[in-house]
Parts: sequence; structure tokens; C-alpha cells
Amino acid sequence: MTLLTLLTSFFVFLFGASIGSFLNVVIYRLPAGISLLWPPSRCPYCLNPLRKRENVPILGWVWLKGRCAHCRSPISVRYPAIEM
Repeated sequence: MTLLTLLTSFFVFLFGASIGSFLNVVIYRLPAGISLLWPPSRCPYCLNPLRKRENVPILGWVWLKGRCAHCRSPISVRYPAIEM
């Protein structure tokens, strides 16, 4: 693979993961009648806002090992699956 192909693949992956992350927000919030813009992303159990590094698509879930950083409640595998 050439460097250009690797870079292109990386950016396509990032773009797709970002779209998937936004779709997670839409899937969760629209049926609940919650604004897409406010409040910022947070744990549904303890309501603590997610820090920037916890909100990185796919990697945030991996870094947190599928658990909230504050209350240690499980985070569904559905989130990184949709982002992928």
C-alpha cells in the first residue's frame, strides 16, 4: 500500500466513525425528546459529562474498557458497533 492510500483510508475511517458517533446521539436523543446540542454527552446513569478524551469515537469506549469513568456503569457495545 502506498502512503497516500494509507492516509486516505485513515481519514475515511475517522470520518465514518464521526458520522457513526453523531448517529448514536441521534438514535439516543430524538426518541427521548432531548436536544441534539445540549446537554453535552454524558453518562446515562450518573449524568457526569464526558471529557474530550472519553468522547473519541470507538477509542473512547476501548480506553474506558466499556465502563463509565466516574461511576463504572457498563457502556453498551452498541455505541462502538454503530460508530464502526
